Formats: sequence, C-alpha cells, structure tokens
Amino acid sequence: MMRSLLVFCFQMSLIFVYGQRKTFEVYTPSGFSKEGYSFAYFNKSSGNFHVNLQNKTQIFRVLYDSNFNALNKYEFVSDNMSFNSSETKMPQIAEVIESTIGHLEVYTDLKKILILKPDFQKKKDSIVLTKSIQTTSSDERLVTLIPEENGLKILSMSPKSNTLYLNTWFLGDTNYSDKKEYLLPATNFENADIRKFPKPVRIQFKNSIGYIQARPVDYNSFFSTPISGNRYYTKEKLYLIFYIKYHIGLCVLELDLNKSSFKLTNYLINDLKYNSDVHPLNKRSLSYVIYDSMMLIRNVSAQVLEYHFYNLNSGKKIKEYTTSSNQKLNSLIHSDYKQIGTWASRKQEKDVDRDKAFQRKIKYGGIFLSSFDKIKDSITITHIAFNYTQGIEGTLLSAATFQLGYMANIHFGPIQIVPYIYSYRYKLAYAHSRFSINDMQLSKSNSIRTTLDKVLEDLDRKEFSASSSFFVKDKKSLLLGNYNTQTRQFQITEYNEE
Repeated sequence: MMRSLLVFCFQMSLIFVYGQRKTFEVYTPSGFSKEGYSFAYFNKSSGNFHVNLQNKTQIFRVLYDSNFNALNKYEFVSDNMSFNSSETKMPQIAEVIESTIGHLEVYTDLKKILILKPDFQKKKDSIVLTKSIQTTSSDERLVTLIPEENGLKILSMSPKSNTLYLNTWFLGDTNYSDKKEYLLPATNFENADIRKFPKPVRIQFKNSIGYIQARPVDYNSFFSTPISGNRYYTKEKLYLIFYIKYHIGLCVLELDLNKSSFKLTNYLINDLKYNSDVHPLNKRSLSYVIYDSMMLIRNVSAQVLEYHFYNLNSGKKIKEYTTSSNQKLNSLIHSDYKQIGTWASRKQEKDVDRDKAFQRKIKYGGIFLSSFDKIKDSITITHIAFNYTQGIEGTLLSAATFQLGYMANIHFGPIQIVPYIYSYRYKLAYAHSRFSINDMQLSKSNSIRTTLDKVLEDLDRKEFSASSSFFVKDKKSLLLGNYNTQTRQFQITEYNEE
C-alpha cells in the first residue's frame, strides 16, 4: 500500500535531499510502470506544474504547486490521444500553447490537428479544435508546428507543387485566419555550376522536407541534438536547416512568417572531392547550434576540430577557430573529457585523457546549446557522442544512425528529445566549450561544468526509462521526472542550472 504521505491529498510531497538536489516523490497511479508514458509543462503565470501520465488508454492529469504539493487531479480513458512520441495510430502530443484560457495541448497524427484544453475544475478535457492538415492539396503533409500565445502556425508542404503552406489559427476561430504560400526552387543549388555541385549533392526540397518539431532559437537542452532538417523559429522567422551530402556544408531555408517570402543560404565548409574520397576517419563531419541570430558550425575529424561562427541575417562568417592552425585542442575544449560507461559497467565514469582519442569519439556525435547567459556574456556548447557496447569492440554509431536517436521517446515539455541515458550498455563521451556571446572569444577556463554533469553523476540512484520520463523547466531549475522501479513511485528531481 502506498505510504500515507504519498496518497493524493493536499499535503506535502515526500522530499529527499541528495547534496544540493531535491527529489520529490509524487502521486503515482495504481498500475503505472516504466513502460508508461509521461510529459509535463510549467505554468509561468501561476508557478504550477502540469504532470501528465499515461498507462495504456488511461490518462492521469495532476496539478502541482512549485513544491510539488498536489493541488488537483483527474483521470479518464481515451483511445484518441497519446503521450507516446512513436505512436502512429492516434494523435500524439506535439506542442503546448499558452493562452488566456490556460494551456492548450496540441496533438497530431500528421493528418490532422487536435487541440485540447485540460480543465482541473471540471475534471475533464474539452476539444478546442480539430482540423485536417490538407487544406490546399491532396498530397499536403505536415512539416512543423509553431506555438504562439493564443494561437498556432501550421507549416505543410505539397511535394507535387514544391510549395510550403503556412496556416495560422487563433483561439476562438474554427478556421485558419491567414494563409501564406512559399514556392520553393527545385534544389538548393538551382543556378550553380553542375560540374561543381553535381545532382547527387543537391538537396531536392520536395523529397527532403518531412515532419520535425520546431524549437525557439533560444531553446537549450542538454538532451537535444540538431539533426538533418531541424527547425528553429522566432516571432518573425522560421529556419529549416539541411545537411548537404558528404557534409560539405549546411543549407538554411529562412521563411518570413509575416510575408510569403524566403531566403536560401548555403554555408559551405568542406571540399566535396576530399570529403567524398577520404578515409572515413579523416572525413570531416558537421554539427551546429543556433542562438539568436548566430549559427555555430562545428567541423571535426580525427585530425582537426574547427568552429565557424555565422550571422544568420547576413550569411557572413564572423569568427573561426581551428586546430589545423597551431590551435591546441585544449584551447577549444574548456572542460575535462568525460566518458560514461565501459564494458565492465555502463555507469562507470572516467576521463578520456588523449586529445585524438576524444576527437575520434566526438566525430560520431553532435553538439548542442547547453546554456547561455546574457548577463555573464557566455554561451556554452556540449560535444557529445555515444557508442553501443556490443562485446569488447563496441559499434560506433554512424552519423545517420546517430540522428535516428532524436526520435526516441522522451519529452522536454512536449518536445521529444534524445535520451543519452539508456537501460542497456552504452559509452558516452562528452565535454564542453564556452564562448563570449558578444565577440565569440574563447573562455580561459578549463573546468567548466553544466547541468548535464549533475544529471549524469546522479544516475547511479536512478533506473531510467525513456518512455516514462520527462524533463521540464521552471524559472530557475531543470527537473527530471522518472518512475523509480524499486519504490514504485514517480519521482521528480530538481537541478539548479549552470
């Protein structure tokens, strides 16, 4: 039987303190397990948390205050919505909209949009909108969703006409209130010399644009990694980003959300002949992050590490660092090289003590924006790569396989993210780099730590399942929710962000 302090009522949650971190044991529905699904979001105006759990068709919604004292809850059975990001038979959670009537949840099965309003007073969900994705063409397919205050932008595409459609919905409307069209060129090298950029290198947009969740440009998460075709947005712009074949560069398609206009820019970094012919270890691989109007592209091989900083508004390079010009690796990496997991134990941590060994590892991974602080004028990126340990040799992930990890089933709020924490054996290598936001100068520190370090250090107390876990942010902290199989309780651990 559940301990009395943990039974749902208006009492304090049970709190454990590990060092400076708090762990709250919260309401756990009967029968919930690590095979269940969950996601959560934070209400900025009230300071409350919405935690949502799913056990098969049973849905549980719980409202907590900032100390995770339960304020209200309700449950119901539904077979037309899912918190499972891999679900294909019914609409899955995709976005959350902040509105004047409370938070609205957006679900999609890629064919239609379903918007629901959870109501803790009436203890039920109400349908706000149901709308088909296809509004113009029979081959129209969903590309991404952009939540706005009291509204939603829906970007779709018709491959036949090579056209993007942007529909806007506002709270209170039953139909879309605005529609824009973007007729795209056939490829990203439409007028370029065919000998310099042959057909296999050219991105054909009608075959290259599928559904991926969009993120705001100031979005940072230590569990999200850019993949081919990522989307970032501001109030005025949406960026669709593509890797050019052989990792010779990136293509950025910038849509003006207020007009039916776009800008196409190719950021060319590597030589086509070199990268298509060279030994795989020496092939240079690209990763990127976006912050505000800046794009940082990392270029790495077993021999070289480079950072290229670009202004997205002008398309011009504003800074470059490279180890190929007598720049030592430790001047570009500002922390210890860490590796989690060995053949003996996936939880064992050690330093990776050789520059080249670390460089070979991160070649098969990516980078992400782990923190930024305008007041302290700093932006931190984290290099991360992992390797499935199958026997003593292990199998390094290819770039393509690495990208598939993005679709794994864990949420940051409603956004699905890469769980680098798995229930099976793995090796994870990571390190951090820090720059000035204003002039991209390198940090002089060599001992930078981030929230990622805290979470990984804490994992020996957790059995982690991607599907039943989530991350959520409040105004000052990052919180991890996960089901503890030993206590059979759902726990939420608070991490103060660095």
